Amino acid sequence: MQMRIQSRHYKEDDFIRVRDFLKNIFGKWSVGHVFMPARWEYIVFHPNIVPLKQAGVFEQIGLWEEDGEIVAVAHFESELGEVYLVVDPNYTFLYSEMIEYAEANLYEIKEDGRKSIEFHADESNETLKALLEERGYLRDAALYEVYSGRSILDELLDLKLPEGLQVRNIRKKEDDGRRLRVLWRGFDHAGEPDPNDLWKSDYMQSAPGYDPFINIVIENAEGNFVAYAGFWYDHLSRAAYIEPVCVDPDYRRMGLASVALMEGMRRCRLLGAENVYVASDAGLYKSLGFSQVSISYSWIKQLSDK
Repeated sequence: MQMRIQSRHYKEDDFIRVRDFLKNIFGKWSVGHVFMPARWEYIVFHPNIVPLKQAGVFEQIGLWEEDGEIVAVAHFESELGEVYLVVDPNYTFLYSEMIEYAEANLYEIKEDGRKSIEFHADESNETLKALLEERGYLRDAALYEVYSGRSILDELLDLKLPEGLQVRNIRKKEDDGRRLRVLWRGFDHAGEPDPNDLWKSDYMQSAPGYDPFINIVIENAEGNFVAYAGFWYDHLSRAAYIEPVCVDPDYRRMGLASVALMEGMRRCRLLGAENVYVASDAGLYKSLGFSQVSISYSWIKQLSDK
């Protein structure tokens, strides 16, 4: 006897089940139809997400299950109002129900009190686009998200570092302070990071899929990290995902990001990776052999007045 599909709210112990669902459907869809499993893990263990977890916001994520197995997820990334709908390709009939769920649970309240929501829809997903259009959503051509990718099996450039710099992988605990500093400075924050934020490095590195071997840093003669390239690898799909990448402002335009990225790709290849993806179409990645593999636009609707 076949159980009917049931929907429910996300619980904290669903993390692994959602990640495994994303892994299992990765090869069934084009890249843009799927929220990459490594990206899901990166978000859930990002320290900036902790306040949302503590406030119970993650419990507003929706799951659909059949016979106890997840077949669809409606979720946000870093804030409410920005929605991703991920379904097993055999369950696209759930899209309408998922849109309704998101409108009731995943909307954003703007400063002026209005409720608003936007859905990411891959440009090749005609089913989802048609449903959103029917419900009055408007596609914003200025708001889009791109995945770029390349084969790791193809030739990887042998790039050299300037004198006095070396490339290596991160070491847990030992490198927490320097990791925190390069991320702080690399993402253009002023001054030095707060030493009380050291827990953030530990928190990210506690993710089940975090592997120090493929988290690459470039170190200067003084022992400071001046560039960082983080990689995540999924053995099931043989796909690697890049997040985050940054360079200290004092060391930009020296090719350091390229060196770190190439080293990370070489190491992912040693682990068995065949392809690598990044949620960007920046010129840096194009220069390293990446090309666009998908583009998703935002479909936006105001749900209510003040």
